[in-house]
Amino acid sequence: AYGQDNRTVELSVMYAPWKPTVNGTVVAVEGETVSILCSTQSNPDPILTIFKEKQILATVIYESQ
Repeated sequence: AYGQDNRTVELSVMYAPWKPTVNGTVVAVEGETVSILCSTQSNPDPILTIFKEKQILATVIYESQ
């Protein structure tokens, strides 16, 4: 028999963090606030961790746009 069949599938492509960018305070002064902006794209969303002398300062799951 002849006929036609249509199907829709969702494809999720996994890929590692790509082209990370880091912007923020270049010179840090003791007691002053330091701002750091790090962004990247990946699937699944990347987990970004900031270290100071091997100690974790912050960890966040970055949600790609």
